Amino acid sequence: MPTTAKALSCQRLQIRLLGELRLCRDAMPLVLPASRKTRALLAYLAVTARRHLRSELCGLFWEDAADPRAGLRWSLTQIRRTLGERDSKAIRADRESVELQGDRVATDLDRLEQLTQGGCTEASRDALIEASQLFRGEFLEGLDLASCYAYHEWCIAEREMASRRHEQILLALVEHHSDDPEQALVHARALATHNPLNERGHIQLITVLGALGRRRAALAQYEQCCRIFERELGLGPPAGLEAARASLSAARLARSDGNAGSMPVPDAQGVAGRVRTRFIGRNEEIAQLAKSIELAMTGQEMDVLLLSGVPGIGKSRLLDELESQITAVGGRFLRGRAFESEMVRPFGFWIDALRGLRDSDLPKIMHSALQPLTHTGTGGVTAGDRDSLFDAVVTALSHLARSGPVAVLVDDLHWIEASSAALLHYAMRSLAGTPVLFALTGRAGELEDNAAAQNLLAALAQSQRLRRFALEPLRDDEARALVGSVAQVAEPDRIVAQAQGNPLILLELARSQNAAGESASLLDHILETHLSRLSPGAAELLNWASAFGREFPLDVLIAAQGGEPGLAGQQLSELERHDLIRAAGDTGYAFSHDLIQQAAYSRVSQPRRRLIHKSIAMRLGQDMDAYPERCSEIAHHAGLGGQHELAARASVGAGEHGLRVYANREAVEVARRGLRHAARITDQAARARLDMTLLRIQVLATSGLPLARLRPPASRITQAIEAAHAHRLHAEVAQGYYLLSVIHQEAGQLDAAQQATLSAAQASDLSDALGRARQLANSARCLVELGRDIGRARELIAEASTLAESAGVHEVEVRWCRGLLHHWDGHLDLAVREIDAAIVLATEAEDRWRQCKCLAAVAMIELERGRPQQAIARATELKLAANRLGEAADAPLAQAIAALAQQMAGEETTQLDAAIVKLRAADDKSRLACVLNLAATIQLEQKNFKVAGAYAADALVLAESIGEANESVAASATLVQVAVALGDSEGARLMLKKLPPVLEVPDAFSTKAVCAVKVARVGAERIRTAVSGLAE
Repeated sequence: MPTTAKALSCQRLQIRLLGELRLCRDAMPLVLPASRKTRALLAYLAVTARRHLRSELCGLFWEDAADPRAGLRWSLTQIRRTLGERDSKAIRADRESVELQGDRVATDLDRLEQLTQGGCTEASRDALIEASQLFRGEFLEGLDLASCYAYHEWCIAEREMASRRHEQILLALVEHHSDDPEQALVHARALATHNPLNERGHIQLITVLGALGRRRAALAQYEQCCRIFERELGLGPPAGLEAARASLSAARLARSDGNAGSMPVPDAQGVAGRVRTRFIGRNEEIAQLAKSIELAMTGQEMDVLLLSGVPGIGKSRLLDELESQITAVGGRFLRGRAFESEMVRPFGFWIDALRGLRDSDLPKIMHSALQPLTHTGTGGVTAGDRDSLFDAVVTALSHLARSGPVAVLVDDLHWIEASSAALLHYAMRSLAGTPVLFALTGRAGELEDNAAAQNLLAALAQSQRLRRFALEPLRDDEARALVGSVAQVAEPDRIVAQAQGNPLILLELARSQNAAGESASLLDHILETHLSRLSPGAAELLNWASAFGREFPLDVLIAAQGGEPGLAGQQLSELERHDLIRAAGDTGYAFSHDLIQQAAYSRVSQPRRRLIHKSIAMRLGQDMDAYPERCSEIAHHAGLGGQHELAARASVGAGEHGLRVYANREAVEVARRGLRHAARITDQAARARLDMTLLRIQVLATSGLPLARLRPPASRITQAIEAAHAHRLHAEVAQGYYLLSVIHQEAGQLDAAQQATLSAAQASDLSDALGRARQLANSARCLVELGRDIGRARELIAEASTLAESAGVHEVEVRWCRGLLHHWDGHLDLAVREIDAAIVLATEAEDRWRQCKCLAAVAMIELERGRPQQAIARATELKLAANRLGEAADAPLAQAIAALAQQMAGEETTQLDAAIVKLRAADDKSRLACVLNLAATIQLEQKNFKVAGAYAADALVLAESIGEANESVAASATLVQVAVALGDSEGARLMLKKLPPVLEVPDAFSTKAVCAVKVARVGAERIRTAVSGLAE
C-alpha cells in the first residue's frame, strides 16, 4: 500500500488542506503568501477544482472592497509568485474567469476520496489508517475568514463535512480492530474526543474499555458522557449508552485499572516558571525606540513606528522593550491589542488600552468624559458623541504627558476595526509634536487584508510620519546566543537550523531540550511537549480557553466549562507554570503568544469547537441586555456554536450599539452577519422579526453615500415584508414599508416612497398603541417631506399624538412631524419650536440619524426666517453631527446653509458653489433643489437677476426629474420674477402659464410655494399692464 507522502507526490504540486494550508513542490514546502485572503483564495480554487468567474471570486472575497477586481488581481499575482515561473501556468486566468488546473495539482482531499471511494465500511484497514493520517487538523485551519461571509459559510460547511468523514473513518477503524482491543482503544479514544455529542464514540470507548477489563475507566467514561448530554442537550443517557454500561457488569477488572486516573507530574522546569529573556539582536530597532523616547521627552515631532513581521518574530517583545525603556525615564504607556473575533466591536483597542487608568491619573472630569470607553461593563453609561469622545482621549493623553512621555502601543494592528483606527489617526494628528509616541505591530501580508489598517498606514505615509521596520529572522550567531540564554542543549545548531531565526520557536525548542522531527510541525511539537507535562484537566482547560482567542475572562471560562472554581484555579496555576498563559488584568488571562493559542485551538476538533463556542455564547448571553458592548462577542461565539437565533439577537444588540457610538461601518458588518444567522432560524416568526430588525440597522447605518453600496436592495426589504405579513407581524410589516420609503426617498423615487409610506400607515393599524403611534407619526412625516397627501398626513399625526399622549410618552417622530407641518403651513416659529423638541428627544435616545435630519430641517427654516446668524449656528451643529454619523449629504448641506447665510448677511463667500458640487455628488436631488431655490431667492433680493435665474433654472430641472412639485413651483415662480425684473414680458407670460393652479386644491402645495406664485403673478401683472399702456 503506498504511503500518504508517496500518494500525494505523483503530481509536481501538492496541496494539503486538512490542517493548516501547505503547498509543496516535489515534496518540498513552498513559502505561502502572507495574506490570509490570498491563501484562502488558493485553497478555494484547489478544493472546487473548476473554472470560476472573476465576479464570483470578487463576491466571495472582496464584496465590500472599493475595487474588488484589483484585490483579485493582486492576490493572483502573489499566488503566481509563490508557484514560480515553471508552475505559474497552473493558474489559468483570462479577463472573465480564473481556474487552478486540477491535472497539475494533487490534494489530500483527492487522496481521501481515493482511499474511501466505496465507503468507509468497504475500505481496507491499511486504507483507513492512511486516511486517518491525512487529518492533520481541521479543514483549512485558520482560514475561515469571518469577514468574508459567503466564503466563511462555504469553509465551515466543508470543515464540518470533513469532520464527519473523519468520524466515519475512526468508527470504521474501531470496528476493523475488534480483534485487537488495545489498538481499537486508540481509535475509540480519538472518536470520543473528536465529537463529545456523538453517543456512538462513547459507546465504542466504553465497550473497548470493558473488553480490556478496565471497568473503572469505562464507568468514568459513562459518567462523563452523561454529564455532557445533560449539560449540553438537557437529555438523559441514550439507550445505547445504558446498554453499554449494563454490559460492564460481566467484564472483569483488569490489573491496569488502577492506573487509569494517573496524572503526569509537572517537571522542575515547568514548576519554576519563566523569566523574560535578555534581548539579543534587533540593535537598529532598539536604537530607534530610544530615539523616539528622546524626541518625545523634548516635545519634538516623531514618526509613528510600525514593527511588522511573521508570527513569533519578536514584534510584541520589542513593544515590551519599549515599555521598559519608557518606564525607566519616568514615562508611562497605554497598551492594547486588537482581536480577530472583535473586529466588529467599536473602539475595542481603546477599551483595552484605557482599562489600566487609575483614579489618580486624571482629573475627575476627564475620567467622566472617558466613561464610554473605561466603564463599558456598567451597562448604564451612555455612548456620548464621537467627536467629544475623540477629544476626550486626546485631552487625557495630553494630561498624562505633562508628567513624562507617554507611549501608545498597539499589538496586532492587522485585526483593528474602523472606529479604533479612526481614533488612533485623530490622536496621532492631534498630538504631533507632543510627548506622546505611537508604536504599532502587525503581521506582514495580513495588514493588506484590513482596510481600516491600510487607510491608517496610507494616511501616515502620505504625511511622511510612518517609520516601518520589517523584522527579519535572527542571524545564526544571535540565534545561538538566544538558545544559550535559556538552556544548555546538546545540539544547538540543529535547533538553530530548524527554527530559521524565529525567536519564539527557538526559545520553545530550547526549553523543550529537543528538536522536532523533520516531518512534524514545529508548533505541534512545541505544544505536544507542554501537554505531555500537563494534567488532563489542565490540558482540557487550555482547549476551552483557546476558543476565546488571545485573552479570556476567567469567570466566563469556568462557568462555560462547568468546572469547579477551586479546581480550575489549580489548573490555571499549572498552565502559568508552563508559561502557556499569563495574567491579563484583574479578571482574566492571556496566552503567552498568539501561536500558542492557535496551536491549542487547532487541536480541538470541529464538533468540540461547536460545543465549546455554544457554551461560551450561552453563558455570555445571560448578561446580554446589561452589557451591550459584549454583543459582538456573543454573536461570534453563537455563530461558531451553531446557535443562530442567539447570534442574530446578539447581532441586533451589537448593531444598535454601533449606531449609538457612530460606528456605522461596524453596525453594517454585524447586521449583515446577523442576517445570515437569521436565515437559518427554524422558527419562522422569530426569523421574520429578527430579519426586519437587522435590515433596519443596515438601512440606517448605510444612509448617505459612503456606505450606500452596502445598503440592502428594495427587493430584499419587500421579501422581509412578505415574510412578516405571513406571520401577522404587523409592527414588522409597518417597519418594512418605512424602510422602503427611506430607500426610495434617498434614491429620488418619490412616488414609490409615497406609496410605501401610506402602506406603512395602513399596516400600523394592527400594531400595539405605542408602536402604532410611532409608525403613524413616521408615515405622516414622510408624506410631508415628500409633499404628498398632506390631508392624510394631518389625520395620521393627529391620531399619533393622541396615542402618544394616552401612553404618557414623548415621541421624536410626533414632534418632528408637527414641526414639518407647521413649516408647510408657514408657521415658522412654531416649526422651529417643535423640531427643537424633537432634537432634544433624539439626543436623549441616542438616535443619531433623526438628530441629524432634524438639525438639517431647522437650519433650513432659519434661512427662510431671514436669520442668517442663527442659520450659521445650526449649520455648525449639523456639520458636527453629520461628520460623526458619516452622512455624505448632510455635511455639504451644512456648508451650503452657512454659505447662504453669509450671502444673506451681505458677506462675500465662495463656499456655496463648492457645497453645491458636493451635494450633487451625493445625489441628494431634493435638498439640492431646495438649496438652489434659496440661493435664487437671495440673489433675486440682492438684484443679481441673471445669477438668480441660473440657480432657479437648475433647481427646476432637478425638481422636475424627481417629481418634487413644491420646489418646481418655487423655481418657476423665481424665473417669472427674474423675467419681470429683466423686462422680458413674453418670457414671464410663458413661464407663468406653466405654473399649476396652486390655490385650487387645498394642501396640494406648501404655503411657501403658494406665496411664491402669488408674488410672481403680481409681478407679471404689473409688467403686462405696463406693456399694454405703452402699446396704447
